[in-house]
Amino acid sequence: MDSQNLKINSITIFLLFYLNIFGQSNLLITDISFVGNNSVESDSLIQNIASSTTSWLGRNIFGAEPSYYSEEFFKSDLISIVKTYQRKGFLYAKVRDVEIQKHDNKDEVSITIFIDEGNPIIVKNISVNFRNSNVEYQPVLDSLFNSIENDLILKQNKIFTDANLLSDKNMIQNLFLNNGFAHALIDYKLNIDEELSTVNINWDVNMGPKTKFGNIFFSGYERSDPEYLQSRLNFNTGEFYSGLSLQKSQQALYNLGIFNAAILKSYVGKNRTDTTIPIEIIVKEASLIRMDFGFGYGRDEKFRTSINLRILGPWGAPSRINVEAKHTALEALGLSLIYTNTDFLRLNTTFRLKTSFRRQTEPGFSAERKGIEESLLHEILPNLYSSLIFNYENVFMDSNSISPLNIVEGFKDTYDKTGMTLGLNLNKAAPIINPETGYNISILFSLTGLLKNSHYNYLTSVLEFRNFYKVHNNLTLAFRIHFGIINSYDDHDFIPIEDRYYSGGSNSIRGWGRAELGPTDENNMPIGGNSLWENNVEFRIKASHQIGFTLFLDFGNTWYRQLYYNISELRYSAGGGVRYTTPIGPIRFDAAIPIFEGKNKFQFRIS
Repeated sequence: MDSQNLKINSITIFLLFYLNIFGQSNLLITDISFVGNNSVESDSLIQNIASSTTSWLGRNIFGAEPSYYSEEFFKSDLISIVKTYQRKGFLYAKVRDVEIQKHDNKDEVSITIFIDEGNPIIVKNISVNFRNSNVEYQPVLDSLFNSIENDLILKQNKIFTDANLLSDKNMIQNLFLNNGFAHALIDYKLNIDEELSTVNINWDVNMGPKTKFGNIFFSGYERSDPEYLQSRLNFNTGEFYSGLSLQKSQQALYNLGIFNAAILKSYVGKNRTDTTIPIEIIVKEASLIRMDFGFGYGRDEKFRTSINLRILGPWGAPSRINVEAKHTALEALGLSLIYTNTDFLRLNTTFRLKTSFRRQTEPGFSAERKGIEESLLHEILPNLYSSLIFNYENVFMDSNSISPLNIVEGFKDTYDKTGMTLGLNLNKAAPIINPETGYNISILFSLTGLLKNSHYNYLTSVLEFRNFYKVHNNLTLAFRIHFGIINSYDDHDFIPIEDRYYSGGSNSIRGWGRAELGPTDENNMPIGGNSLWENNVEFRIKASHQIGFTLFLDFGNTWYRQLYYNISELRYSAGGGVRYTTPIGPIRFDAAIPIFEGKNKFQFRIS
């Protein structure tokens, strides 16, 4: 194929040029590539320019807007590329060449941009100067700065970048704000040696006086008791000022569950001699009564509908009552009455009392379950939570709905269970919805058979680890591993059918039907297992704010034997999906197929 090329040479940040491609307009950009960008990824450069590419699939299938070549935008793009490099510490980077290739017989062009990065600027020395501070505070200030020196991003022999400089500035600012210096102003001076490509950073800290919290005012409340709200704050009048205390107090007020919003304003005036800082707390109380309706369709649950009535406690107390009802193909009727106190005994602990009734129909059993549950949830440390649950449940198991293999010694169609569950959860994943970085670890131990009227005695142990790694700006790798073990302490070793492990389904091993994996009888009816192992590996591709795609590999299985795992018996599935975010929640469509099994039937799931 013949092609026509235009080259633009010696392009630098100081050169604006005129480019005319054969006198044509409306030329579609199909590709933008870079040569010589060894230190900055192409995706990062593309995100900082106005020109973009649009594939045939994006234009014709997903309705994406086509991207046309614009000389005005492209001039600006070349400047943006150089500025991007400068922000990353390459002050002498330049665009050396641009090659624009027009496709034969098509109104399309491909663009290649050649870059000379030059040497990056390296940090040579870091110093700090404290101004307008009392002599008595000097040792304290030196000690404070030394406490974060190792946490600063810019250190000796590191590449200098604007983003890291601003990040370090914010860290230093917060350091002094959190230690009583509300008037502290942070600035810096840079001394660049062009010949050696090095920089000296001098931090200039204008301290002002040490400050304390002043009077505390509340506004916006109608039902709430200001004295109670003040008791939940992380600071008091007369204590040294701390921005971190303000953040913790705001979170503590919001966690009470009685406000739609809680804003803390500190009045740091222009007069930098003030030693007390007044605080105003503005709250917006939630409605006393609220009713929510939900509906949807899922491959396992079929059509589902729900109603949730929430009633807040009177006089602004941190409590609420929820009345919930739902219907699905798996749960013909589910009713629950829940009382929640988000500040139980003022111990920053959530107490919940729940009564429930469930008419449940699963592939391996049908049962009616009535129960009561008391739970305590406490934040031990930031992001580390503990839970303690006591529960009682009465179960009627329809013996005609289960496999004859389950009607053995120890089986009863009506029985009681009492138990205690202890859980720990460490959540370092962010953001909360659709995490892109971090991890989440959950450990749970549930002991059933605490009281004499409990018919069964067994211990359930669960370990789950989730990890999220941001591969590129729009690509996240998500990983999940889940282990479960049930150990019986009865002579008959019988575990209630509804508490056993079942694997397969939209929230388990996709590509396999609900409870399709694991032990079955001769009629392929699930009988449940006592050992569980599940893994999910998923690539999440963010196409836009609303649309995302996934590619995944799932594997796992369930075994009847206790504390038994067999790698050769793992079952696998692979597939992909689409995620569409709506104002009422995400819509998920997955298509998956078992692999290594000789099966060619896809499982499609919408939820």
